Amino acid sequence: MTVTLMDRYPELRKEIAGSGVTVAQIDAMEQTVFATYDELAEPLPDTMLWKTQKPAHARRCRAQAREFASVLGLTNLEVALFALLFASHDLGRLVEAGRTHRKEPRAKWLHGKDSVDIMRPILGQLAETTLGHWIMDALDHHSDAQDVTLETVGGSRGSFAMCVTLRDLDKLEGFRSAKDYTSNPERKAKERLQNWPEQVKQDPAWGTELGQIDPDRMLDLFAQSQPVPRAECRSYEAYMLQYLRWVFNIVHTEMLTITLREGGPQIVANYLLAQLKRGAPEQYARLLQCLLDWQDGVLLA
Repeated sequence: MTVTLMDRYPELRKEIAGSGVTVAQIDAMEQTVFATYDELAEPLPDTMLWKTQKPAHARRCRAQAREFASVLGLTNLEVALFALLFASHDLGRLVEAGRTHRKEPRAKWLHGKDSVDIMRPILGQLAETTLGHWIMDALDHHSDAQDVTLETVGGSRGSFAMCVTLRDLDKLEGFRSAKDYTSNPERKAKERLQNWPEQVKQDPAWGTELGQIDPDRMLDLFAQSQPVPRAECRSYEAYMLQYLRWVFNIVHTEMLTITLREGGPQIVANYLLAQLKRGAPEQYARLLQCLLDWQDGVLLA
């Protein structure tokens, strides 16, 4: 018999079942979440990538709860709860976009905190329960650059399960856009302006395809299995290296299997190898060796 995620975390199932929340209540919260996305997106200019991308991403992530219900072993109530979690995680991205549009300084915290601040009143009394705390932990830590561990969430297995499941599903959904990220010039231009508005003003080359990983130390971090900081990626290739690194910290085996089977990480790996082979042969050789060393070169298949 297949052991699912919910089988591995019975404490999470127990907390959801005992929370008293109903599918109807969760559905009402979800409607508020999507209305909030639309409200936050409305004042943003059409040139801002996240205006349309993030509400659409939220709706696709919501659908994943039902798409992967059997893989994760979810009951109907659990499907509704995870759908709410998956849908709400990037509300903070639109808060960030609003700050950028208003020319306010970039926040010193990660966008997960902004998602939590919005979701707490939407959750209402549920926010005060153990399950509510786990939901907010997941929202808060989904944006962490470092891998989430039990220590990150104070040793709570239930909170850990929610955190890493959200992060895994977010990465899986992100890799479904790999072809667009790597081959659509319009997408590349919008990513550049969305991610590095301040840097682009000072450096016209920032965020463009330079045929190399710039700065070179990003490849060192990648080889050491360390996070690649997005804000410091000068070349688009470095940004795609940061993107490729996501696959290395997908926690649940079933989610990693699906992600690799769909081929998104392989698309990113092939893009990077092609770019570096032409523009930076030494970096090409280093990256190729890293990929050969990971899971018997599965990303090169």
